[in-house]
Amino acid sequence: MIKPPQSGPAALKHRDTGISCGGIMASCVKKLAETDQVALVLQLSVATNVMIVMTMTGVAIASHSLALVSALVENMVDLIVQGFLWYVGTRMNKKATSSARFPAGSARFEPVGIICAASIMMLVAVMIIQESVLRLVNGLVHTEIEAPELSPAALVIVGLAVTTKIMLIVHSGVVLRTHRSVAVEAVQLDNRNDAISNAFAIGAYILASAKPTLWYLDPAGAIVIFIFIMISWGKTAHEQVLKLVGVCAEPEFIEAMKKLVADHHECLTLDHLRAYHSGSKYIVEAEVLTPPKMTIEDAHDIGMHLQFKIEQHEDVERAFVHLDYKSRDYDEHVVSKQPNAAALYTSNPSYKPDAANVGDGSTKLAATDQVAAMKQPTTSFHLMDVEDSNPVAKEQLFVVSSSGRNSATVHPGT
Repeated sequence: MIKPPQSGPAALKHRDTGISCGGIMASCVKKLAETDQVALVLQLSVATNVMIVMTMTGVAIASHSLALVSALVENMVDLIVQGFLWYVGTRMNKKATSSARFPAGSARFEPVGIICAASIMMLVAVMIIQESVLRLVNGLVHTEIEAPELSPAALVIVGLAVTTKIMLIVHSGVVLRTHRSVAVEAVQLDNRNDAISNAFAIGAYILASAKPTLWYLDPAGAIVIFIFIMISWGKTAHEQVLKLVGVCAEPEFIEAMKKLVADHHECLTLDHLRAYHSGSKYIVEAEVLTPPKMTIEDAHDIGMHLQFKIEQHEDVERAFVHLDYKSRDYDEHVVSKQPNAAALYTSNPSYKPDAANVGDGSTKLAATDQVAAMKQPTTSFHLMDVEDSNPVAKEQLFVVSSSGRNSATVHPGT
């Protein structure tokens, strides 16, 4: 049976929400384009590191320069790290990784990957710094000086590597202006570190090989390079750990969400709003007030469309909209831990706590309360077991809301 077009407030709310098939389609196209741009940045960076490692390996080993070997090792680690980030960045958006196994999505693979990358970088940095200190000690204390050999091929290859890294940094910056991706930010940071460290390495290598008395600049340069890398990646890892734990969102984002909720519908009033990180994006919890007499159908549709609006924001991972009919001066998630929370914090006098709180093994409602429940415009679904000494004994009473009107269906028990 085809329902006639809606009129009145129920129809008005659908027009006021601003949600349309065209808007949803545009959002999907935007997400697809964003995924392609992010994948391109990661693929270019991985391919570049493959070429750099292949061309730099021979000349770095032949030069006996610890600074160049440090740059080579860093590029090798970068290849592993960026390859992992590319895999994570492409797989996390696929439906296969976000279905039953990951009900909340798999976007948090990105920050986890970055933390793993930072850990690898820290480990490699400690190893290179240890080797550099040993070479300095051998040269200064035991006079076992090992000066690097100047190689024009090494200068050309490392120079090209620095130039290519700078181009990748610029490309990543262009993509980040229109797309938000932690993986691209990490790759840009990694390439920036590479460009600085490789440039510093080539400078230390030239000075140490051109003038033997400056041999110590080569291991000292390697130490400086990896101290810089440790500080940079340490800050990145700390930031990602805070986001995974759930640090509060920035005040500007919270204000933007409050304005979005306030402008959504004239019948809604914002009570509380919380926004916090869940990886690189945010979880938004909005508690809004609706008129006490509003039907559950209208309240649900308005709240659902508000959820759609919030989740269409590019920085939002998931939104939860909680509808209430009165403001409360306590956090429901905190007081819910109390054993008698339902009895203490339920304002409806006709509502009876569940069996766990009253301890009588069943949920009971007196006949007068049943009549009162059917007369009032209920916005909830009640299942009540009615016990009686009558042979008909047990019945299940369902009180539901249908098109704003109350109806009762009685099913005889067996």
